[in-house]
Amino acid sequence: MNKFVVSIIALVATFFVLVNAAVAEQKAASLDAHVHGLSQLTIAVEGETVELQFSSPAMNLVGFEHKASSQKDSAAIKQAESILRQPDTLFSLSDAECKPTHTHVDISGLMEHHDDHDGHKGHGEHKDHDEHKDHDEHKDHDEHETHSEIVASYSFACKDTTKLSSLRVTLFKSFTGIHKIQAMWVTTTKQGSAKLTADNPIVLLR
Repeated sequence: MNKFVVSIIALVATFFVLVNAAVAEQKAASLDAHVHGLSQLTIAVEGETVELQFSSPAMNLVGFEHKASSQKDSAAIKQAESILRQPDTLFSLSDAECKPTHTHVDISGLMEHHDDHDGHKGHGEHKDHDEHKDHDEHKDHDEHETHSEIVASYSFACKDTTKLSSLRVTLFKSFTGIHKIQAMWVTTTKQGSAKLTADNPIVLLR
């Protein structure tokens, strides 16, 4: 188990190298690395486990990047979350007989938090809110407009990853706002990257 954990840490470290390289590449093409239509996918193969992490500007998945402010916004977020919780329909791993074992979807950047909101009504909350609106509201709004992301992580258990030759990504069918996916992959012996599109959705792992 300890050796496995050490290997995972080494793979994660490699991930950061690959991600930084991809971001640098994107910055060379654009001054803004947060590009609508562009998403990121990292793939790690360790033993008989495949780990995937998908991240995307919320705009690509729900059509906006501010925190949910209406039932329509909340419904769009929940729908995207529901789709992202179905790894079998989003990814196809060839020949290795892999099954999903863990899924985590982080949509927290789009959800409002109302802790203690009701409990402080009548005690100056709205007055304080109005006093700070001009100072904070537009700043916070701009941050969410620019940086809100949705991140989904997946684990697959496979019978034989030595037979794993490719990964097909079908996210383009579920989210038409995704135009390109920068994919980065690493195994214990190799690493690589690829730009995926709806017409070319396959990552070759060998």
